[in-house]
Amino acid sequence: MGQTPLVSVVDDDESVRESLPDLLRQFGFAAEAFPSAEAFLASDVVSKTSCLLLDVAMPGMSGPELQEELIRQGETIPIVFITAHGDSTVRPCLLARGAVECLPKPFSEVALLDALNAALPALEDFVLPGGSRAAAAAHLARTVCRRAERSLVALSRSEPVPPLLMQYLNRLSDLLFVSARALNRHAGRDDVLWEQGKSRKE
Repeated sequence: MGQTPLVSVVDDDESVRESLPDLLRQFGFAAEAFPSAEAFLASDVVSKTSCLLLDVAMPGMSGPELQEELIRQGETIPIVFITAHGDSTVRPCLLARGAVECLPKPFSEVALLDALNAALPALEDFVLPGGSRAAAAAHLARTVCRRAERSLVALSRSEPVPPLLMQYLNRLSDLLFVSARALNRHAGRDDVLWEQGKSRKE
């Protein structure tokens, strides 16, 4: 089975370094946290990182400066910037420089999950279960989750069902989908895409 995709967090805020990796692990990712850009560059996980959650403003090397250094080194890590500054010009500038997303702090779990999904290759077709063994297992779990969600929708027509329960199953399904794609990316495998009459690889 493929290794769990690694998301690295670089932020000088200790509370972010403590809480965000726990959330990422709940999402099914491996996570490492670093207090500075310099510490990340000096680590042995740069080439192993599938996605980088990067603070914009830090003492020493800033987030955008780290982005430039990674490009100089030939590292093509998808970057999701996070920032506590409310300047409306920051996000467009960072996206123009190649960032996947820029999330204002505090951000929701849904926003983070969407950003992690955006860090994966763009889709033009439906994704079929397949690729690595681990990704196929995640797709299978998503299928079961979707089936449970449809059953609850049908049940809600005859008796009360807590809306939060259906919302939870829906987000869990999204999480499993993102995890499956991330597992394929980390394993160096293509997603299996649907075409009428056949399937093909991305």
